[in-house]
Amino acid sequence: MKKSLMSKEYFWLLVAFVLVLTIANVVTPLLRPVAEHETISLTEVAPGQASGALQLIAQGFGQEETTEIASTTRVGYAFLIRNNDTKRALQSSAYRVIAQDVANNVLASDDGPIVLVLPGQTLGIGGTLFVPSSARVTKIMVQLGAGELTTVRSSPFLSVEHVRYHALPSATVSGVIRNPFERNITSVRVSAIAYDTAGRIVGGGFSYLAFIPAGGSLGVITSLSRAAEVSRVELYPSFSSQSAVTWPDEGLPPGARPLILGEQGFGQRGTQFGYAFLLENPNDTLVVREIHYHVTAYNAMGEVLATDDGLLEVLLPGEKLGVGGNLPLDHEEPITQVEVAVLPGKYQLSAGSPPFRVVDAAYRDDETQPYATGRLVNSHPQSVTQLRLSAVAYNAAGDIIGGGYAPLESVPAQGEVRVEVPIVVSAVPAHMEMYATRTALTKME
Repeated sequence: MKKSLMSKEYFWLLVAFVLVLTIANVVTPLLRPVAEHETISLTEVAPGQASGALQLIAQGFGQEETTEIASTTRVGYAFLIRNNDTKRALQSSAYRVIAQDVANNVLASDDGPIVLVLPGQTLGIGGTLFVPSSARVTKIMVQLGAGELTTVRSSPFLSVEHVRYHALPSATVSGVIRNPFERNITSVRVSAIAYDTAGRIVGGGFSYLAFIPAGGSLGVITSLSRAAEVSRVELYPSFSSQSAVTWPDEGLPPGARPLILGEQGFGQRGTQFGYAFLLENPNDTLVVREIHYHVTAYNAMGEVLATDDGLLEVLLPGEKLGVGGNLPLDHEEPITQVEVAVLPGKYQLSAGSPPFRVVDAAYRDDETQPYATGRLVNSHPQSVTQLRLSAVAYNAAGDIIGGGYAPLESVPAQGEVRVEVPIVVSAVPAHMEMYATRTALTKME
């Protein structure tokens, strides 16, 4: 049985791969423009069979238990593929997964690109399907595209460390994804695969990392849909159709200076976690936009206990910004280290504008919830809506010991409002700082 993916998907798949080639040092003399009518042909394969050099190694799924009020139920699927060519990378492939019941009725399907499988590489792909709660999936079919082979000079993989399964309160898989390349990688897809004690695939899932810094690593936590008891789990990072690769200083104008990631720290109280870090734009005439950040909290063994990420819309010329966050944990396991990574988007010339100021920052403990309080001053002649507030807590030695975040709905033109931010700290702070910045929803009128 053969199926096809539409040409638009194929076009973006090739565009993404052209970017990936820069990393892998792939020579592609046969890469050609794609006509509008072209499609990727998919062929159904069983474990052990291959579509060209791409072999299906194993497949499986797990359907979660349903509740009386749920209209759908989740099915986690996963499969393993291998590029049997040990000298050439496989590109421009795709997959489709079809879930069926006992009568071979199609209940749901999912598809996507397989951007790159390096020579001899085994790659896992996981995902989630939703079927009617009254339906029962009895099998899945996997279809693969043959793809194209191309010569490579080097072929390191994105590596995975400290993989860990968390069963409660919901099934998740955590791990550390390491980037061996000298360039940043964006939009990385991370697939999770669950196995039972017999080594059968009984569930799957996936998530995305907005970026992985050049030569660095980030923690990831991926949700998992499964049916049976899980004996072990695996994580597989891969390039997505939206992936791009960039030099660490790409987009930085001549003579400009990169962002400065300053002090960072955290606080933990039971199952609550608060973090904060400082970020500075050292340029007098450049505004920095679309800054991605990622926060990873580790235990003493280097395992991932929590992650958080976000997008800062703008960092004004010369601005120093504190960024805080607070989130619940699944357990009280002690966090011993927090690492922050940032990836700036665009540098643009700007005459600058006065930032928002929060003055008279103080600490208030209401027994059940500590707060940072202060007054936000708006020096602009327009009223402002939808700002992001961050709190940074320090001890007497000047170390960051916690933080928090809260949205702010509005502040009047050339006026001020009292603000408060819930925070998580490891001790009573010696002093507080508060910061306000624009978001994608901010309006000035």
